[in-house]
Amino acid sequence: VVVVCCCSSSSTCCCCRFFFSPFLLFCSLMTTSLFAPEAHGLSTVQRRLRHLTGVQLRNISGLQSVSSYLTYFTIRTVDDVFYRSDIVTCYQNACWSVINLPEWKQSNDARGSCIIVEVWVKETEKAIQSNNKNDFFLHKRYIVDLFALSHIGSSLAKNTALLHGANRLVLSLRDCWYSTAREDGNKLDRYLRVDSYIVKSMYSFASLSRIVSIAASTKQEQLQLDAKFVVVPHSERMHEREHAQTRVAMLRQKLERLRRRNAIDNFKLIETKQTRNEKNMDVEKKFESLNECIRTLNNLKRKHSNTTQQYRELSHHVAMRQSAIVLELYSIYNIKPITSDLCSIMGIELPNSSFADYDDDEIAAALGHVAHLVVMISKYLRLPLRFSITPYGSKSSIADEISGEKIRSLSLTPRSPKLQFEYGVFLLNKNVQQLLEHHGIGVADLKATLPNIRRLMLHLFEFTRKIGNEMTSSVA
Repeated sequence: VVVVCCCSSSSTCCCCRFFFSPFLLFCSLMTTSLFAPEAHGLSTVQRRLRHLTGVQLRNISGLQSVSSYLTYFTIRTVDDVFYRSDIVTCYQNACWSVINLPEWKQSNDARGSCIIVEVWVKETEKAIQSNNKNDFFLHKRYIVDLFALSHIGSSLAKNTALLHGANRLVLSLRDCWYSTAREDGNKLDRYLRVDSYIVKSMYSFASLSRIVSIAASTKQEQLQLDAKFVVVPHSERMHEREHAQTRVAMLRQKLERLRRRNAIDNFKLIETKQTRNEKNMDVEKKFESLNECIRTLNNLKRKHSNTTQQYRELSHHVAMRQSAIVLELYSIYNIKPITSDLCSIMGIELPNSSFADYDDDEIAAALGHVAHLVVMISKYLRLPLRFSITPYGSKSSIADEISGEKIRSLSLTPRSPKLQFEYGVFLLNKNVQQLLEHHGIGVADLKATLPNIRRLMLHLFEFTRKIGNEMTSSVA
């Protein structure tokens, strides 16, 4: 109990003497077992060394810029050191293990409230090189008054605002956290910090007098009862026997409750085991089904691989056969180069879109052969043309189905209107370009009709020879 006098003088005033006389008598009676805190389930507010359970150092500063340190702390009195913690690795905060000192609680040092905490530090790199404890140097020394600590709370995570500041020492007393005085030198007041709703009005003189009177009368009655028990020992034995019988009955009831609870727990355990066994069986069945699915999937993968291989072989055969047929067309129509940019078909010379000095019938016949050759190539290659061609020899025509809503049929005869004829030749060259681009061949000059067709034939010849060599090597 802490009582603060409001008088400014150093000596105790008359009102204080008048008030404290019965209060001190009340305090003396409170020391008996009848009014002990443990008898009523009250927790003490004292802060002694025996209540210390944990130490932490927050926001370490004042050290060199090293990534980590080895550190430990000691607790000492003025005379000697009586506790040394484990060595831990720290970065910004140092957290040591829980302090459990049953020897302290039996010693006189554990009842003190003022201690000296020293924190020792050593660089990790130096610790790796040598294990000498003399390499540790003193980082901070704290003179701690346990009654002058600042209350933080039961959890540090919810009260991080109170942990700001460099080298803040945090102590754990009876499952609550407290911090030391601030680094600015301002000392904390020596009182217990509690919430405002816990604070109640102090006892008045009349209430204290009544409490003292009740305590005195209760003490007197207790002494009389003790005297009776001493005089009549048989009554004391009877009381002890009744108390023992009552306790045995209570223990039997508790044992019966525990047995019933144990039976219920065993029944639940059996049900849980049955449920677990059923689930294990379901899992095994599902694993078997999964393995069957995996085997089926592997079979399908092998079939797919075989089918893919067959498809590739058939595709090579088809491509080679298509190329051979197209090359036969090349030999039938007999396209021969005359100059570097001029060729003939079936012995008829066909210029590159410039027909001014040539006979109209020869131009019409040559264009008719080209139209029929392009149609046959597209059919053998299974490639539909953008502009459909009607091969009628020298009266062949080509249809424009893209540029307008109405389909226009354009004649490939020079005797037709000049613009229609030139546009029809242009569309025929576009079809030739489509065939070249289908095989990955670029077109440098769109007007070179027969040279472009000859380039396509040469490409197909090289392609057929390459596939034939690959098939021969695979068979070998």
